[in-house]
Amino acid sequence: EAPIHSVVTRVAATLGPGPHMDFNAFYGAVEANADAHDVKLSAKRRKLLIDHLCTRDEAAEAVVLRRCKAEIEYEPDPDLRDTENVPLKEDVEVYFEREVKPYAPDAWIDHDKAVTGYEISFTRYFYKPQELRPLAEIRADIIALERETEGLLDQILNLGAE
Repeated sequence: EAPIHSVVTRVAATLGPGPHMDFNAFYGAVEANADAHDVKLSAKRRKLLIDHLCTRDEAAEAVVLRRCKAEIEYEPDPDLRDTENVPLKEDVEVYFEREVKPYAPDAWIDHDKAVTGYEISFTRYFYKPQELRPLAEIRADIIALERETEGLLDQILNLGAE
């Protein structure tokens, strides 16, 4: 039996089978049990626990990734990740407070992934629509093509009969 599996089994026996609405408390119990039984909990094993034992629930407590002095960093939910196109001359923080915060109060900006650039619509600036041909001209072309192909199907079918 894998060491992490035995830790989770012992914790489930102590806390009950779940579901537990606070992953932080559950993981605290897992850490305590792992320490007591000399099992190393790597970041990979933590991710394994989150991926296989957790389901997303709006009513559950937020999952803490790490605590740094007075600041708490939460585990991001990739399903909720989104991007915004902020006008170049507008302050990102002001835009965020006005356009994002009212609709997603727990949202935050990942400044490491912020990109500054331009979006140029080549179609908008360089496309010049061509004048459509008159309907009479299109109709004449279709009739000419029908005359040209008249009898071709018969010729093709008769060649296959030979």
